[in-house]
Amino acid sequence: MMYDMLLGELMRHKLRTGLTITGVAIGILLIVSLGSFSEGIKIFVDQQLAYSSGLITVIKQDISFEGIMYSKVDENVIDELADIPGIEDISGFVMGTTPEVGWFGGIDFSKVDMFSGFSVELDEGRTPEEGADEVVLGYKAAERLDAGVGDSLKIGGRSFEVVGIYEEMGTEDDDSVITTLAKAQDVLGMDGEVTMVIIKPEDVSEARSIADFINDEYGDSEEIKAGTDEDVRKFAEQLTDQMSAMTFAMGSIASFIAGIVIMNVMFMAVRERRREIGVMKAVGATNRHILIEIMAESLAITFAGSVAGLVLSVVVVQFINGFLGGSFTAVITPSLALESTAFLMAIGALAGMAPARQASRLNPIEAIRYE
Repeated sequence: MMYDMLLGELMRHKLRTGLTITGVAIGILLIVSLGSFSEGIKIFVDQQLAYSSGLITVIKQDISFEGIMYSKVDENVIDELADIPGIEDISGFVMGTTPEVGWFGGIDFSKVDMFSGFSVELDEGRTPEEGADEVVLGYKAAERLDAGVGDSLKIGGRSFEVVGIYEEMGTEDDDSVITTLAKAQDVLGMDGEVTMVIIKPEDVSEARSIADFINDEYGDSEEIKAGTDEDVRKFAEQLTDQMSAMTFAMGSIASFIAGIVIMNVMFMAVRERRREIGVMKAVGATNRHILIEIMAESLAITFAGSVAGLVLSVVVVQFINGFLGGSFTAVITPSLALESTAFLMAIGALAGMAPARQASRLNPIEAIRYE
C-alpha cells in the first residue's frame, strides 16, 4: 500500500523528481570521483611497499616522491654508496615515458632478487640480454600494445624485439615496457644518470640509520637524498589526507545544496497535498504514518540519486583512468561507495525531517478546507 503511494507521488511530478535526483547524483558524483583518487593513491602505495619494504630509495634532492620520475642521479654515486657498511646490494633504476609505448624503464636484471617481498615471474619468454635491443612487457602493456614474444616495437627511433612477458603483478609495472639499464638510459637520454638508486640493507632494521647516514654524508655534495618505505608512506598519507579534506569540503557543499533542493521539493509536495493529508488523517492515519510516508519519499529520492551518482562515478573514473593511460589508477572501493551513499542518505533524512514534521502536524479539518 505505502509502496504504491510512494511510487505514485514520485511519478506525479516526473520532471521535478528527476531534477531532484539529478542534484543528488551530482553530489555523490563529486564525492566518489574525488575520493577515488585518494583510494587509488593508498592502493598504489601499498602495492609499492609490498615489494620495496625494507629497501632504501635514493633520488635527487630537490625532487619529491610525487615527482620521482623527474629525478636524475649521477650513476657514479652508486659505487660510492656501495662502500657504506651494512649495504647488501645496490642498483640503479631508470624510468620515463616514450610516445610509442608509454611507461618505459631500465633495470639490472641480475638484481631483480633485491625485491625480496615481490615475486617477479615471466609468463613466457626470457629477460633481455645486455647490449641487445630487447624488451620485456608487463601483462597490461602486452595487451595494450597488442604485442607478443617475437614481435617488434619501435621505441625512440629504433626497433626492439619483445623477448618476454611478465605475469600479472597487480601494480603499475603491469603497464610498463622494460629493457636493460644501459638501453633505457640511451633511449631516454640519460647517459650516466639513473632515476633512482635502490639499496638493500643487510639488516632491514638498519634501513633508517643507513638512509640518515646517506643524507648526512652525501646530501649536500652529491645533491641526493635517501628515504625508506616509511618515508614514502608518510608522504602518501599527507597527500591522501589533503585530498580527503578537499573531497569532504567539495562533497559537503554539493550535498548541502542537494539537501536544500530535497527539502524545498518536499515542502512543495506537502503544500500541494494538504487536502490529501487532511483526508488521510480524518480516516485514521496517525501523525506517525504521515511522518513515515513523507520521510520515505525523501529517502527514496536520495537513494535513487545516490545510485545514479554511483553509476555516473564509475563511468567518469573509467574515462579518467583511460585518459591517464595507466600511469595511475583511480579506484572506487566498496567502502567509498557505501560511505558516500550513507552520507547522502543522512543528508536526505535531515532534509526530509522538517517537511515531514510539518505534514504530520497538520490539522485535518483545516487541511481539508485548504484550496
